[in-house]
Amino acid sequence: MDFEWDENKNKINKAKHGISTEREDRTRIISARLAEKKEKEAYYSNC
Repeated sequence: MDFEWDENKNKINKAKHGISTEREDRTRIISARLAEKKEKEAYYSNC
């Protein structure tokens, strides 16, 4: 799996939350929260 990396966003997250999400792989993570039922249904209905 490839991850898309945004170094500026990483610096902001590190300053704001004290954590870095650096990875060697490239994937774009939009949200780390669990999807709600309606979001899952919308996502899977478009597959």
